[in-house]
Amino acid sequence: MRRVRVALLATLLCVGCARAGPTPASPAEPSQSASAAAPKRIVAATKNVPSFLYYKLHPGPTAGAEEIGDLLDSGLVITDDSGLLRPLLGEAVPSLDNGLWQVFPDGSMQTTLKIRPRAVWHDGAPLTADDLVFTAALAQDRELAVFHHVGFDSIERLEIVDPRTVLVHWKRPYIEADALFSTRFTLPLPAHLLQDPYTESKDTFLELPFWGDEFIGTGPFKVHEYVRGSFLNLRANTEFAPGRPRVDEIEVRFITDDNAFIANLLSGAVDFTLGRGSSLEQALMVRDQWTGGSVEFKALDSWVTLYPQFVNPSPQVVANAQFRRALVQAIDRQEIVDTIQHGQTPVADGNISPHHPYYKQIEPSVVHYGYDPRQSAAILQDLGYARGADGAFRDAGGQPLALELRGSTVLDILPKSIYAVADYWKQLGVPTTPEIRPTQLAADPEWTATFPAFALQRQTGSHRFLPNLRSSQARIPERNYTGLNVARYMDPDMDALIDRYVTTIPITDRVAVIAQIEHRITDEAIWMTLFFDTEPALISNRLVNVHARGEDSNHAWNAYEWDVR
Repeated sequence: MRRVRVALLATLLCVGCARAGPTPASPAEPSQSASAAAPKRIVAATKNVPSFLYYKLHPGPTAGAEEIGDLLDSGLVITDDSGLLRPLLGEAVPSLDNGLWQVFPDGSMQTTLKIRPRAVWHDGAPLTADDLVFTAALAQDRELAVFHHVGFDSIERLEIVDPRTVLVHWKRPYIEADALFSTRFTLPLPAHLLQDPYTESKDTFLELPFWGDEFIGTGPFKVHEYVRGSFLNLRANTEFAPGRPRVDEIEVRFITDDNAFIANLLSGAVDFTLGRGSSLEQALMVRDQWTGGSVEFKALDSWVTLYPQFVNPSPQVVANAQFRRALVQAIDRQEIVDTIQHGQTPVADGNISPHHPYYKQIEPSVVHYGYDPRQSAAILQDLGYARGADGAFRDAGGQPLALELRGSTVLDILPKSIYAVADYWKQLGVPTTPEIRPTQLAADPEWTATFPAFALQRQTGSHRFLPNLRSSQARIPERNYTGLNVARYMDPDMDALIDRYVTTIPITDRVAVIAQIEHRITDEAIWMTLFFDTEPALISNRLVNVHARGEDSNHAWNAYEWDVR
């Protein structure tokens, strides 16, 4: 853990010595003495520089991209900070109770989507059923896979009832059918602007100015000025159907330098962070110094986890569940949380946040592992390993038991966590070599997929991401090492459980299936979870209704309700 503490100290010293660097060129700063009649204006900062303004086109890392997407473009529903769906441009969230979601005996379904009256695009054109049908067709076009979402594979067809009503006919049950045409799927796109370019040339479709400077959405704010690499100035959409935004202008500055990012907040030049910005250490430092604002911690829907290799692991014992259990119990995860996370987040037993509404029903099925290195050593001995004179475990042939732990520098907590885990395993008697690459080099899909023993990553959690364990998502050569199944775990029984999960509509029955999946994951240590991560939000005291993001939501879910004091 000494390496972890040294790294943290270095980070704090670096940030603490920061000077307020020059801010990006932008319109004039908001006057602190502005009269009540002056436009209400707030300034946000994001650590990313967006390449596109439509959120799905923005390449990773995507901090701030989804939030900008929700400022500019709205869906029929949106996820609030408690993880619940609310209607936005739709009149209601489809449900079994309100009759807008129907499940038939043959397994097919039908959902009814109704667009609010007065829902319009930023150019004044009405949002219509034609736009939803066009967006669905675009999302089902595999030649433009960037718009795709797996949920569209379950849709048979869309039927226009009237200009504001669409019937969605589903071939099979799909549990997130109520979130269609939202950030979770694909936000609506304007047929009156994009249908012709799409029909004429798919090859140049993504090169249209529409995706950048000329973006037209349905959101609470619209593009006023966009200087690539510097800032984005937004003005209130006075025709926003749920209600005119309370703020008149939002300026989003793109500040990639950590020190400049913090300096702008402390000086009052920036009101709040948009998307993942400051590290936890920086946020805590700001909390102690910033009299003009506060730091909020809310969401726990991301977690740092160890992925075992399930395809030709080296050494082969990695495929043994008992071995993986031994390694989990050899890690003092609470000490890692206290050191790396400053005690701000809990240890993770499984990938379901303790804040989640389903957690109490699921938690009894989760297998918990305490810190017990003696038990870990006993398990290794039962597996046929014995300690050598150097304290390291060796197999029956005298070969040392050694591991590689692979990761990247995409987030500062990853190298710290990797070194901490490697130290614990070394103390156990299992020498572990950290293999850490810079973000750009780690983007090589084959290198990322073919780690020999273990990889450590930060992933978005919650039950919604259980389908990542499907065999069809394994990163194998036949799929060019792409997919969401990092561990390359492939098991027909797990696939069957996941299929049950995504097709079980009643909540009580669905939670029971989630509990079964979580039991298998934790019992077999398929995902070896370490701790939950949080995204601190730095928010000026002058802002009202601006909060840290919640479970499955982002900061901008209620942007039209943001205000200033």
